[in-house]
Amino acid sequence: MPFKDELIQQINEYVTGHLPKDDWYEDYFSFIEDDKLAKRLEKEYKTIRYIYKILEGLQCADELQLAQVRIQVIFYTSIYEAMVHYLLFDKLKDQKKVEELFYITMPVKISIPESKRVKILNALEHNGSEILTYEMKKKKTEESKIRFDAKADVMHQLGLIDDTLKSELIQFYEYRNAIHIHAEIKKDIEYELEMARTAYRRFQIFREQVVEGLKKYQCPSPNPSTLMESNTQNLSG
Repeated sequence: MPFKDELIQQINEYVTGHLPKDDWYEDYFSFIEDDKLAKRLEKEYKTIRYIYKILEGLQCADELQLAQVRIQVIFYTSIYEAMVHYLLFDKLKDQKKVEELFYITMPVKISIPESKRVKILNALEHNGSEILTYEMKKKKTEESKIRFDAKADVMHQLGLIDDTLKSELIQFYEYRNAIHIHAEIKKDIEYELEMARTAYRRFQIFREQVVEGLKKYQCPSPNPSTLMESNTQNLSG
């Protein structure tokens, strides 16, 4: 059963009164020249801030606070992931370090004559297992199979983010992919709470570092972004 119209209006007024205007979101994502992607990220960011403000207004605790934190980590990490993907595989796709992401060194089995294989088996032994012959080769992989930590590392190598932010992005991603089932235990809630705070607070830092880093690649610089909305009483910032 939906809320009454009066209550819906009160909630909307409370939430929108604590969030920036639309032009703030447009400005933040202005370094993304793919309009479709930029608009989608604006919506994603608006959504997570809206959800957060509703739950903040309810003064969430215990399991509901845990849900609030997890939702934030999931949303923020997905936005970071999309921005990293765009920067590497769209904006800077011709950079050698980006091209190298598509090649991984992996063992490739070597077929050898049976007589030589028998000699190897007779000469070598490992816990009773058959010894196989391989050589290490570089093979091209698909974009979807490139690890996020490898992408974050290249972002750092290209000078788009510093080492600290690189480590934090990797941590956000790993945490997003392994949300703890038993995190209702107090120590885990505190850990998740700090993770959500950090994911939110790094948004402005991420943009500042990326915009500065893009200058060396002669990429057009967007207008300076206004500061993130701040409220020290907020759960995540």
